[in-house]
Amino acid sequence: MLPNNQIVAVENGLDGVMIWTPSQPGLNRVIGACGVPTECIAATPDRQALALGYRDGTSAIWNPITGEKIRELATHNSPCRAIAISSDGKWVATGDENAGAVILWDVTTGRQVRKLEVKQWVFALAFTVDGKRLSIGTTAGQILHLSTQSGKVDSILDAHSGSIVGLVYSPNGKILASCSRDRTVKLWDTATGHLRASLVGHRGDVRSVAFSPDGKTLASGSNDGTVRLWHVATARHLLTFAQSEGRVHNVCFSPDGSMLVAAIGGRGSVGRNCIWYANRDFLRAQLNPRRKTGNGILAVK
Repeated sequence: MLPNNQIVAVENGLDGVMIWTPSQPGLNRVIGACGVPTECIAATPDRQALALGYRDGTSAIWNPITGEKIRELATHNSPCRAIAISSDGKWVATGDENAGAVILWDVTTGRQVRKLEVKQWVFALAFTVDGKRLSIGTTAGQILHLSTQSGKVDSILDAHSGSIVGLVYSPNGKILASCSRDRTVKLWDTATGHLRASLVGHRGDVRSVAFSPDGKTLASGSNDGTVRLWHVATARHLLTFAQSEGRVHNVCFSPDGSMLVAAIGGRGSVGRNCIWYANRDFLRAQLNPRRKTGNGILAVK
């Protein structure tokens, strides 16, 4: 949020969220500390607020510039594993682990608006561009589409053979990308619900997917330690960024699409956040947090 700088927000265990300024390391700071690990992260469209979900089931909205807590939301009965914010910034959705509940919150008031008992662990949430639907990824490999107006599930998609751990809509809202522990990425036509393409190539669980700002490229990060770039229109594999150790927990593009950021961690590996040029296969920078995991990232201009 500093002028002319790129900032990356990284989940950092008990320390809340680390705000990185790659060009000025001395300005790095921590916000959102609450004494328990951060499990998930999302940002409002204008990047003026961060929504964080915690292992104790709580969630909160923070100002990334001042570090002030804007709003605290009520508690789930188990860890908050997924969080999303609608494109108009009015709604926050949270999903938990053991209880299998998804809650829709009013950002302005902090009040619960809807609650859906999914009865499955929820690891992925995404709002449609118009905010009228919430897509929910489950451990059964299904995608549930919930109407934010009625609170009812209006369609169910049998999408994957493994747990769905990532969902994201394209900038124009025409494609929904899903990724799963079945090692695949799938592209869905939002108008028809039909499968457009299945992207195969990762050798481990696919943990995260992200569209470039122009919607032409999709990035996927996997437990196999690689980040792959795909051409959305043709489903063609474009490029692979590889790491010698660690799992890729999350990926995202910079707002101008020129850089790709990946949060990497895993068993026995030191957590780090790698920044690549999005159209070239060499590393631009590597940022090392203090802990061994980096579950989520956001590139914020």
